[in-house]
Amino acid sequence: MPPDLAKAFESVMPPSGGSTTWEFNTEDGQHTLQLVRDTLTLISRNYRRWEDFSGLFRGPFAALNELYSPQFYTRVGLRYRDIIQRSNLGLVERPWTGLLEPHVLAEIAQPGFEARTEEAFRNVLLKLPDQGAKVRLQHGFAEVEGSTEQVYLIDCDFFVERTEIANVDGALQYFHGNAARFFRWCISDSLHQAMEPGPVA
Repeated sequence: MPPDLAKAFESVMPPSGGSTTWEFNTEDGQHTLQLVRDTLTLISRNYRRWEDFSGLFRGPFAALNELYSPQFYTRVGLRYRDIIQRSNLGLVERPWTGLLEPHVLAEIAQPGFEARTEEAFRNVLLKLPDQGAKVRLQHGFAEVEGSTEQVYLIDCDFFVERTEIANVDGALQYFHGNAARFFRWCISDSLHQAMEPGPVA
């Protein structure tokens, strides 16, 4: 860091050894940008579409590159945590076996298993075919705070380790495309239609 910039930071940063997290929120509180010593993270609590989300990230990411000029990133990732809550879709009476694909439900898809299953959760790490990328898939029954309704969580964490600056945008686009296909691979046609999909404007 240039000496003059270092002096400016000394007045607002804690002594070395501390770990400070800087948070910047949108006015509605639905998006948070977190900056830590070695991490830049954008969190969306109300994700609508990729174009909006990536647009919020590009400015801070460009500023980070301009200020510090890193040679590479040790990890680039994109994570989607989708919670399927049947009451929000008018599907309270529908069993999970009619909403999720059998290859996702595994044992629960067997006749009589769903009604007797109290807990189910899986954690799988998969290699993707391109860019040396991987995805950690975690999925299973979960609960929403303040509710006793059983929901289903599909958590996909796409990432690649040590990538050049020029490859970051391509990696994120690759993750986004695979995330959409991955989620669609998990759900049935009836659930897909209940979510009222539509074209991106």
